[in-house]
Amino acid sequence: GGVTNSGLTATQRVQDWFFTNVDAIARTNKRNEGKNTPGQREWRWNVISNYSFNSGRLSGLGIGGGLRWEDQAIIGYLGAKPDADGIIRSLDVNRPVYDQKRTHVDVWASYTLRHLPWISDKVRTKLQLNVRDLFEEGGLEAISVNPDGAPTGFRIAEARQIFLSAALDF
Repeated sequence: GGVTNSGLTATQRVQDWFFTNVDAIARTNKRNEGKNTPGQREWRWNVISNYSFNSGRLSGLGIGGGLRWEDQAIIGYLGAKPDADGIIRSLDVNRPVYDQKRTHVDVWASYTLRHLPWISDKVRTKLQLNVRDLFEEGGLEAISVNPDGAPTGFRIAEARQIFLSAALDF
């Protein structure tokens, strides 16, 4: 019979479990030396801009935006050629599977109030509305794959987030 707490099935040998769950991973890591690391994005960049109106009808209004871009990342590898018995026991590090490149858009608008009747003229109040990931609908994104390329692990991508904040400047 199999061992109940080791992850072995009733018909699996310890040797088979070791080759699948330890040796295959160690060999893949060794062959991956000097290559891109899974989960790491090779390139990314961020751009941010703000503009404040200081005079005229729009005085006190501020607008801004940010653009964040991330390159694709390796989320797994396709299987190598099968062993003599027809079983694939290792991954081919020269055949990575990537997730998607990502672009994130953030926008915000603020308004600074200088003369509130219930607060002294020496106190400024700034109200700001931020929208993070303006075009993001949310959902599941693959973070790992089987040797055949089918997704096996997922993360929840957060949908657009909206924040309203107030700050007092004494």
